[in-house]
Amino acid sequence: LTDLAAIDPELTVLRDTAALLDDPGLVTPALKLMENAAVNEALRQADADAEGPLPFISRMIQGDTVESALRTVDLLLTAISE
Repeated sequence: LTDLAAIDPELTVLRDTAALLDDPGLVTPALKLMENAAVNEALRQADADAEGPLPFISRMIQGDTVESALRTVDLLLTAISE
């Protein structure tokens, strides 16, 4: 967590992801992911010519792309199970 604290001293990311950390099956993988130096470096990199991973994911969530994809998967799973 020291790397995360250096990036985010107020631990906003940790607070925002508390639901993930509340799930016993996800807490260890989530913490390992947050402490991974390569992941942290990739998330921090910004390139003026290319959109980084966090803005891309945020845009997909805000534009309802993720919700539409999940609805489609749910519809397909329902159709397959019938």
